Amino acid sequence: MSRAGASGGPEPAGASHVLLYDGACEICRRSVEWFERSSPRVSVEALPYQDSEVPHRFPDIPDERMREAIQLVRSDGQRWEGARAAEELLKMVPRWRRLAPAFRVPGVRRIAQGAYRLVARNRRRFGCGDHCGVAGEFPDSTGEAVSDEDSDSGPGR
Repeated sequence: MSRAGASGGPEPAGASHVLLYDGACEICRRSVEWFERSSPRVSVEALPYQDSEVPHRFPDIPDERMREAIQLVRSDGQRWEGARAAEELLKMVPRWRRLAPAFRVPGVRRIAQGAYRLVARNRRRFGCGDHCGVAGEFPDSTGEAVSDEDSDSGPGR
């Protein structure tokens, strides 16, 4: 799913953002795949937070924050999470970017964040599966299967 390989810095050469997501979550993986299909010219590296490189590349983002919500990190270090990250990603998708001004309407961001939290907390009901929140295997940036016990980041959300 990653558009570019891992590097020693906060992002690969040429990528404007890094999207950290739960690689053990089907909803998250499908959302990343949709984003990549919908915005092929946008340079965003999609990286599961369980990847062994994440703690080294993003030491300032606590594991708990990554387990709770997607993280979007811009090349200058600015970071958004949850619904705010989704809002920023929508701005990058040609067919959806015209919805971005709706987030400036009073109350819309609060509603979006509440909806995001609702889905994140109940994703097993929404199709994520039994693996969310329990130990399992997920691919790292090399495509190798890694169990949660092998990861420094701990179990999925």
